[in-house]
Amino acid sequence: NMRVLNAHVDKNHQVKMMCLGHPLLEDPDPIAIGNYMVIAPDYDEKLYQTVQAFLEKINYTGMANFDIKYDARTGEYKMFEMNPRQGRSSYFVTAAGYNLSQWLVEDVLEHKPAERTVANRESLWMIAPYGVIRKYLRDPALLAQANALKKQGKCAHQLYCKEDRNLKRWLWYLR
Repeated sequence: NMRVLNAHVDKNHQVKMMCLGHPLLEDPDPIAIGNYMVIAPDYDEKLYQTVQAFLEKINYTGMANFDIKYDARTGEYKMFEMNPRQGRSSYFVTAAGYNLSQWLVEDVLEHKPAERTVANRESLWMIAPYGVIRKYLRDPALLAQANALKKQGKCAHQLYCKEDRNLKRWLWYLR
């Protein structure tokens, strides 16, 4: 029932990018409890409108990372944290084809105006091996979604990037 939403608000206090993710697994290690290990895409226009109205009302500028709980009984979201930065798992936005840094650079350095973008591309972001996902993701519908995205090649593993391949990194990863 967790959700994570990342946003970029430009220097004129206008929300220019939002991306909602549905964390499927969290890290069980006591040192890392609460860190997401797998995020699937999600979309909720009403939630996007609520977050946009809030950020613009308080004249916010910059990156915003929200941790949200979805209450299936009421169909409502409960926001319990907003970080003024990209979160640890914010690469899920880039994995879906929306580079968070692009909005910041174009706004602050290049002074380019941007249209409001709401992420809606499907991509499975993971930091855990896929075998862990298959083993521990208990919800059949979510597992089917993850399997479909993997089968379609719409996934990104943050720790397994071909540009970073070398023996030392691979041994660290296997450990």
